[in-house]
Order: sequence, then C-alpha cells, then structure tokens
Amino acid sequence: MKLLNYLNPVEAFNSAKIIAKDISNYRFYRNKITSLEEKGFLKQWNMRADWIKRVYYVINLEPETLLATGDLADLEKSRVFDSVAKFQGKFADLNLTEIVDISTERIKDSEYYAYLIWVKCKFFAERSDFFRVIVFSIALYYSVNTGLWVYHNNADLQQWVMDKLTTK
Repeated sequence: MKLLNYLNPVEAFNSAKIIAKDISNYRFYRNKITSLEEKGFLKQWNMRADWIKRVYYVINLEPETLLATGDLADLEKSRVFDSVAKFQGKFADLNLTEIVDISTERIKDSEYYAYLIWVKCKFFAERSDFFRVIVFSIALYYSVNTGLWVYHNNADLQQWVMDKLTTK
C-alpha cells in the first residue's frame, strides 16, 4: 500500500464507513448476547459469555473416540458441527449469523479430551483501515490549519514575500 493511497479521501471515507459499521455491528451483537444471557438461553445450552460478550462452551468428547478407526478429524468435526447446529437457529432468528465468527480449539491431554467453541463478533475492518483514517485525519487537520493561518495572516505573508523578492 502506497502512502498516496492513505491520503486518498475516497479510500479514507470507505475505511471510516467500514469502521463505523463494525462498531454498529458489535453494539448490535453485544445487545443481543446480553438479552440471551438475561433470558437464560446461554445457561440452557451450558454456554457462558465473557466481559466482551464472546460466547463459549466446551464439548466433552469420550476418550473412546480416540480409539475409533478411520479419520478422527472428521469424527471430531461432526461432533462440533452437531453442537453448533443446536443453537444456530436461535442466532439466525436474532439476525446474528452474518456477524458472528465461530472458532474451535482442541483440548487434549492424557486426562481430558474436549473442544472449546468460541462464538464472537466478526470484524471486517483491518489495521490498514484504522491507519488510513488516522493518516488522512492528520493530513486534513494540518492542511486546514495551514489554510486558516494563511487566510488570517495574508497581509503579513504578502509583505514577507515582497520583502524577500525585493531584497538582494
């Protein structure tokens, strides 16, 4: 990405729109998860939400699953997909399916075999979008500030330029 692309007002405006949409989506997501917590839906499905409203739960897999023949990864994925399908309808009813990101983490040691499933808000803005908005805002501030300074000090500036041109 070139520096001039960061100073492009159209790109900066589009980046600001993406950031604003992400903030709006997160507030919508946060309100819906809070209402699900208050209604007891999360407790019903043995889910919890942390302070930034990421919902998580654990699927305990039987140790006998490790002894299964065939592709173990497919068997694990099918169990995870079955558990996600149970609450996905409720998330669809609340219009959350397009703004949530579901990720998994395998927890396996000698005593424990499970999957941790995270449901969190999906953000579409990238780091370059934030950087673009900041760089463009700083450039806009200094250009407007310089323009106002020239406007208010026009007579002094003209006198200074005339003095520089007429002196040898």
